[in-house]
Amino acid sequence: MSSVMLRSEPFKRTGIRFRECIAEDYQLWVDLSEHLRMANIPEYLTFYRRWEDQISTRQLDRQTLSAQLTQQEQLVRKLGVRLSDDEARIFTRFSLRTGDVKKRELASYRRILTRLYKAGIRHSHDPKLLKRQLMRRYKMACGLFYPSWRVWIHKRLFLVRLLAS
Repeated sequence: MSSVMLRSEPFKRTGIRFRECIAEDYQLWVDLSEHLRMANIPEYLTFYRRWEDQISTRQLDRQTLSAQLTQQEQLVRKLGVRLSDDEARIFTRFSLRTGDVKKRELASYRRILTRLYKAGIRHSHDPKLLKRQLMRRYKMACGLFYPSWRVWIHKRLFLVRLLAS
């Protein structure tokens, strides 16, 4: 889990407010990223307490669906990529690591990431940065099923496929 700290003035200047949905914070960060520079820092600045009755636990399915819709909107808007319902479900489960992630869906996830890479290149995104981000996602997905040495091999094979596309 994570928490966020930000300066109030730049936030107020954007005029962006929470939407009324379950994954409202996810949508908020997507909206804010259009107007503000954002980054993850490798420091723990707050303590996050989880409890079994929190909304993200009680309504995980609704929250995941809301995040999936946000992801789909962004893929269409930023890359012109429209995923099928099945692809969107697989992409969201691997991206957010929620639900029942299945090993047999790893090949589909790899194909989705390859499509995103090609679309990113067509939309003039930095190929080096794009490749690094997609490789990181694929490596994390492989890590759910394989020992580290096999993850390394899968990551290299994915890189070869990306460069060949």
